[in-house]
Amino acid sequence: LTPGGPTCQVTGASGLACSFAHGTVHAAPYPGFVHGKSPGICKNGCLPCLNPFPNEAPVDKLLREAEEFQDIFHKEKGCSVDVMLARMVEIRADVRRRGTYTHTFEELQAGARVAWRNAPKCANRKFWNELVVVDKRHVTSNRGMFEACL
Repeated sequence: LTPGGPTCQVTGASGLACSFAHGTVHAAPYPGFVHGKSPGICKNGCLPCLNPFPNEAPVDKLLREAEEFQDIFHKEKGCSVDVMLARMVEIRADVRRRGTYTHTFEELQAGARVAWRNAPKCANRKFWNELVVVDKRHVTSNRGMFEACL
């Protein structure tokens, strides 16, 4: 994670610190499945940390979760830390200006794929990397959404 940014040091059953910060994001209704309760998901045997920051302000939570996502996203893509840090500068500026930020298409698709990959009860998740996202975030009307689905 970025220097000076919020962190939650998670140590798995193996005693090793997990580089992916598993357990810092709550995953209802099955907390723990996607965050390493199964050693097949995290080799460090991470256990979930359901509420690691109980007094965290909403904007701080948004930035922490954005940073955690960007860390995983860029590690899986094989990007340099500098690329991730540059994206976090953009995200922080968006959050300061608008109170939120918008995922790039690549981030949106990667997030959807990871969610499918980490869905423990899905029999077809072995195809997670083939998921194609159709980005229709620009649609603002019922009619437009109807047409986008055709």
